[in-house]
Amino acid sequence: MDQRGPHPAPRIATGGFQAAITLGSGGWQSLTLAVGGWCANNRMPQILALDSSGNLFLYPNKGTTDLSARALITSGVNASRLAMVDYDADGFQDVLALRADGAVQLYRGWGTTTLRAEARPTVATGWQDVTGIRALKNVTGLNSTGIALRRASDVVQYWDLSGGSLASPSNIAGPWTGQRLAQ
Repeated sequence: MDQRGPHPAPRIATGGFQAAITLGSGGWQSLTLAVGGWCANNRMPQILALDSSGNLFLYPNKGTTDLSARALITSGVNASRLAMVDYDADGFQDVLALRADGAVQLYRGWGTTTLRAEARPTVATGWQDVTGIRALKNVTGLNSTGIALRRASDVVQYWDLSGGSLASPSNIAGPWTGQRLAQ
């Protein structure tokens, strides 16, 4: 099974996109993905992929319209959704892993291909109705960090993380019926 996936079409400086590039095919439909700047020494978007066995892999972006071979980051992750965000405001991306029971576990990164060797705290509960999670920047101010949640009840919430933990949510006016968060 080829684990490489679709690559977004390169932009054209005068507007629009070049033709899409396919990096590989097959195997992506069973993976839960998060996209962001995982490694501090690689500013290109990178992919974290969780398989059905609980293995979390990193697909580094080489910046040459190709991904590097995947590397196992950790195993034993039980999640239905992932989000890559700087949760603790330390400058490095972390992973929020949403479990089916609505609990969210934090997997802290430190700018390398590995996770911090520590306990995985539960940072939120009651999210079993969440259908999408998206990390956002600069919503409440320059360099602010947070996440948007799409709930099954057609509610979208913004949770600010600028203080290093989840603040109280703000509902974002809709209507959101039929809409999804870009993942």
